[in-house]
Amino acid sequence: MKARSLRFWLLGSHAVVVALTIGSLLLAPQPMLGVVAACVVTAAIAISAAYVGTRSLKRLAAASHQLSEGSFDVQADLDRAARSRVREVGELGDAMSAMRERLEARLHYITEFASGVSHEFKTPLSTLRGTMELLGDDAEMPAEQRARFVENALTDLQRMDRLVHGLLELARAEEKPTVEEVELGPLLERVAEEDGVEFDGAAPRVRGNPTQLEAVVRNLIDNARRHGQATRIVVRAHAHGFDVEDDGRGISEANQPQVFDRFFTTDRAGGGTGLGLSLVRTIAQSHGGDATVESRPGRTVFRVRLR
Repeated sequence: MKARSLRFWLLGSHAVVVALTIGSLLLAPQPMLGVVAACVVTAAIAISAAYVGTRSLKRLAAASHQLSEGSFDVQADLDRAARSRVREVGELGDAMSAMRERLEARLHYITEFASGVSHEFKTPLSTLRGTMELLGDDAEMPAEQRARFVENALTDLQRMDRLVHGLLELARAEEKPTVEEVELGPLLERVAEEDGVEFDGAAPRVRGNPTQLEAVVRNLIDNARRHGQATRIVVRAHAHGFDVEDDGRGISEANQPQVFDRFFTTDRAGGGTGLGLSLVRTIAQSHGGDATVESRPGRTVFRVRLR
């Protein structure tokens, strides 16, 4: 009778081979011994595979419990699980590692955001409280002085209103946008015409959110006018997105790395909230691109790259 072999392979490169010749089993004085031996080896292989897979799964379970309790010091366990020779376990380890990074980044963002909001609202609220107390305590305050206090209070209220509006826009921009096919060139040309600035170049069709892309252009034009004190502004379309260039006073080299930071502004006296350029970068990044700036006196270029 022609001999056949049964082979059992475990975990890719680590192979355990059991070769049992059927003919030799039939000729063996006690064929049941061969069957029992095959069963024992098979059971050993199964137990080994279960141990290797379970060991990595236990690490992942322990890491998930730590993550649920707010501890992010689990990367070592996730890395070991990702190197598991069981492919599915390795993929799960990679996915949990990516999830840990996102959760940690989100927690850092929320903490930083809450701190910034608290700081930005603390001063106007304190001023408003003091103003109201002063107006309430001094019924005989001269009308001119009272009018000045009321005007200052209204200015603080208007700035807080702009802050709230900006924060809502920023929160919407950080959500995954609803995208569609957008003719970027015509959109840029229309906004430039409506805002009374120059337009040049041509841009391709992109997948994006037209409302958010329009907000980016308008914010950059408004920034050039209000903060750059520009006399000439050009929206320039190109194959990778668009630029907004102006001939204003420029941005100092020290401030350029911070201009896209939330709440950073050099024009608090003029009512700046420091959210416009942060919104620009957030929208650009949500579209798979980014926003950068190059500036010197007489020429500032904000570049928006889209995927």
